[in-house]
Amino acid sequence: MGWLLRFFNSTIGMKVVMAVTGLLMYGFVIIHMAGNIQVFLGEEAINHYAQLLHTSEEVVWGARLGLLGAVVAHIVSSVRLIMLSGKARPTAYAKRTYTAASFASLSMRFSAILLFVFIIYHLGHLTSGTFFGEGFKLQPGLKVNDVWHNVSTAFKNPLIVGFYVIAQLSLGAHLYHGAVSLFRTLGLAGERQQALVKNLARAIVGAVVVGNISIPLAVLLGLAGK
Repeated sequence: MGWLLRFFNSTIGMKVVMAVTGLLMYGFVIIHMAGNIQVFLGEEAINHYAQLLHTSEEVVWGARLGLLGAVVAHIVSSVRLIMLSGKARPTAYAKRTYTAASFASLSMRFSAILLFVFIIYHLGHLTSGTFFGEGFKLQPGLKVNDVWHNVSTAFKNPLIVGFYVIAQLSLGAHLYHGAVSLFRTLGLAGERQQALVKNLARAIVGAVVVGNISIPLAVLLGLAGK
């Protein structure tokens, strides 16, 4: 067990944890988007999908707890790596030059913070229909466990739609940089495969972002199913 603890406390170990947990979250985001776009099929389809999930509470809660564990491990490893990076260079640069790599790193940190805020908002906004209790509703008229009603009500507000769009664009940037780093960290792609990995990441991330953004925009424009 000692060697395992030493591995997870090492820089490589923390990067592997981030890569593996990132892969798990990648899978969740794709499945989540695929389920949510059923809003285009109308009220019956999206609510049936939501009810189907709740008929297997053990599976749903197992997935939620597993995802929560992955998110926590991902965040902890990220924070520890940032702290180690700061300790390795205690004296700041006199003049900082932002290369492509440093810009990607900065955007990952910013998108991570924005996504953390968005997830909390999203869970309170549409998953439960409330936010920490009846007195803190995020949108008038939301109903618990009525996905169609909540979505069709919430996304009539342009400000909420705008926030969701910004969050999804941030998610796309995070997923793209994460995918490229993931393959590199796990040794699944060398220099020759980097172009293929980047193109594949762009395609998958593009599909996820477009799929997620299309839902609030379609509701706002009156194009969602009836």
